[in-house]
Order: sequence, then structure tokens, then C-alpha cells
Amino acid sequence: MDYKTKPTTRLELRKLANAFDILADTKDSLYKPVVELLDKIPDIMPFVHYEIVDDNAFEINVPARGYFEPDGNYTIEIKEYVYNGAIQGNGACRGFIMHEIFHPFLYRLGFVPLYERSFKDGELHPYESVEWQVKAITGEYMMNYDQTKDLSKDEIIKQCGVSKAFAKKRKKY
Repeated sequence: MDYKTKPTTRLELRKLANAFDILADTKDSLYKPVVELLDKIPDIMPFVHYEIVDDNAFEINVPARGYFEPDGNYTIEIKEYVYNGAIQGNGACRGFIMHEIFHPFLYRLGFVPLYERSFKDGELHPYESVEWQVKAITGEYMMNYDQTKDLSKDEIIKQCGVSKAFAKKRKKY
């Protein structure tokens, strides 16, 4: 499920990823310390916290999820296998966690979902899709464009600690 939000471009998301890199103090690292970053998130976004939940806590095809609490705080729930996978360096698991971190980040920057209706994949233009924007900024953060533009897909996987699918998309853009 997806929601429409204000439109943006990959270039703008790249700039926002660079700003997050500065806020997170990870600018000098090509391999982003995703698990360690979880504990730093309250310093960047004080309204965000995370919980590691049982693998059966919610739908089987959802590795992690986030939501706003009634008090305005944002909770990220990460399945235990995803958290453990990220600790072990699994690129997909690392990406799932960063994806959830970027939802409240973009939200606070004004990329608020328009709740008039939800959309299925392909019904929205990518530039106005909440999910596309979060996926794009996650990729831009985890695979800094300037640092990876001359790397091969395999070098990106190894040096950035991302999945094959993520690295393939990076080489496309």
C-alpha cells in the first residue's frame, strides 16, 4: 500500500540523504553503521524510538514497520531476524531498517502522506509516492552517489553492505 505526497526528485532526495549523513555523523563512512545508528536516532529525531519484536509479531512479508503514536512519537518495530541479519551484515536487513528510519525523517520534512485514499503499486507517479521516496532516499544514503559512481555493482555490495537488488538499482541511477 502506498500514499501520495508532495512530489520531489531523486536529486532532491540525494541532497536530503547527504544532510542526514551530516546529522548522523556518518559522512566519512561508505559502509553506514545501520545497527549503531538505531541508538543514535533519538539524537537526530527525538520523537523516534525502536523496538525489536518477535518474528511473528505481524505479517510474515513485513520485515519491519513504523507508525506514529497518538502522542506524536514514532515507533519502529523491527523483527528479530531482521535485526540479527543487520548485525551480521545482511544488506537486505540493513536496508529494511534504514527504510523505516527514513519514513519519519521525510515526514518531518513535509513529505506527509495524503490520506484521501491509498494506492496500489504502479498507480502513482514515483516522484509523488511515499514508498518510492523512502526507497530512493534509503538508497542514496546507503550508497552515496559521489562515492559510488565509479564502482561496479559487486564493489558497491561489498563496500556499502547493501543487497544485490539495491546495488543494481544504484547502477541504474
